Amino acid sequence: MTGNASILAQKRAALMADWKAQVASKADIVFPDDGKSYPTTDYFCTDGPVEGFDNAKNRLVVLGREARYNSKQDYPTHFIKTWDKNPQGLNTIAFFRRVLKIAYCLEHNLASTSKTAAEIYTEFRGNNQFPVSFIEVSKYSNDADNGAVSDYNLQNRFLEDSELDKRNYFMEELELHNLHEGDMIISNNLFNGGIKSKYLSLMFDNTLIKIGSNKDGKADYYTLEVSGKKILFVDLYHLSSIGNDQDLFITPALQGRSYRQPIK
Repeated sequence: MTGNASILAQKRAALMADWKAQVASKADIVFPDDGKSYPTTDYFCTDGPVEGFDNAKNRLVVLGREARYNSKQDYPTHFIKTWDKNPQGLNTIAFFRRVLKIAYCLEHNLASTSKTAAEIYTEFRGNNQFPVSFIEVSKYSNDADNGAVSDYNLQNRFLEDSELDKRNYFMEELELHNLHEGDMIISNNLFNGGIKSKYLSLMFDNTLIKIGSNKDGKADYYTLEVSGKKILFVDLYHLSSIGNDQDLFITPALQGRSYRQPIK
């Protein structure tokens, strides 16, 4: 890890510690599977860039609504530990397969790739240039037996507990990515009404501006101002949805590059 990357990692860890402390005093949360109450810190999980992110050129930030089955864990660390053991498994999981293919095309300025997710993962890890970061809107992990179903109550509860009107932890997390105009943020049907609009406005500091849509309605394009730079933000269908990888996800995401500001 380079000196700059090390400093950024320390700042990210400090931010997560502050965020966890912010929600620690909030009321316990009832776990639906056993009906018992648990401290908010039992649900809290950290997230952010995969190791090697700061060394990559054009990076992809994947903005999800919530972590699942990840309480008290660090998402990027868990991701690496899991897939270093079995990169071939990535080929069978639609969400990660699509993320990696979009990231590879973005990094290399391609429209498509024949590489498998396992090949891309292995290349990113081997080069220590892994251009992917995973950020969840809610740091409360949805660990319920039916966790495959989005828990909007838990997501909105997290945003309420975070009190972003007092300190915008979310924007601070993005700022610690040192994003530039060649980077991209993607989300998964984020604006479907599940997360309250007042929280989304706070999260994005009212700087998210819609600039266009895919002609087939498969993506909406925005700019988000982060540290004074306008970053391309693409909202797609959920990356686990049934459909063709290229047609439904990769092409619509990459078409957003036509709206991207020139790199200075």
